[in-house]
Amino acid sequence: MSRKRYTAEQIIAMLREVEERTRYLGYDVNQFKILSTAVSGFFASLAGILLLLKNAIIGTEQLFMIFSGEIVIWAVIGGLGTLAGRLHGAGFVGYVSNFLANHTDRFILIIGLVFVVTMLVAPKGVVGTIIEQWRSGGNGSEE
Repeated sequence: MSRKRYTAEQIIAMLREVEERTRYLGYDVNQFKILSTAVSGFFASLAGILLLLKNAIIGTEQLFMIFSGEIVIWAVIGGLGTLAGRLHGAGFVGYVSNFLANHTDRFILIIGLVFVVTMLVAPKGVVGTIIEQWRSGGNGSEE
């Protein structure tokens, strides 16, 4: 009896969901944790390099919690399950932040409220909820 082979992406997803089961399947859990941390660090470094090239300087304002928190808000509003969700979330929050910054000094508060409402109404993010509705609506209506 042959054992099914999983890709590294599938193993990391299994590791996130059920670490013990991944270990029982015979995979080295620590190796995949190190791999996911290294890949994450690579992309974070790449983002920092691109920011440096864009702005020609990295100031101390990038070290504040608001900057890091805004990135989390981008991902959560768009949806954590898909890359498209994160990209849409970044575009939406970036556009709304720029628009509101021109009209009010309290734009961060409004973005926070949008974040809270999104978490209450669509816990999987906007794109994640749309995909979930599409899948359940598409499959259920034709049967």
